[in-house]
Amino acid sequence: MTKNQKIRLQFIDAMFAVHGRVGRAQIIDVFGVAMACASKDLTAYTKFNSQVYFSHQHLSYLCREYFMPVEGLLDLPAVKFLESLSIVFAVPNLALEENVMPIPRAVNHE
Repeated sequence: MTKNQKIRLQFIDAMFAVHGRVGRAQIIDVFGVAMACASKDLTAYTKFNSQVYFSHQHLSYLCREYFMPVEGLLDLPAVKFLESLSIVFAVPNLALEENVMPIPRAVNHE
């Protein structure tokens, strides 16, 4: 695992710990990576933590009720990590709910 991928996996872990969800678009927006890279990171994370799943209804990854972050992945509390990342990448404070993209809703074709 590269250092950059580790940081993205830490971001994913922190987003689950703080917000209970993360989407591919959030990884792309924060890190400027390609869609394929964001997908690969999310797939890699699911191998570390089976307490997350892709929700077709929300078009996002969600964590289960008893989610536990990956042990040893983050060196500081998730909120602090997201606050620091927000400063480094000059994005709104990711630790605050109002600065996190809402879960997209699947289109209802009824």
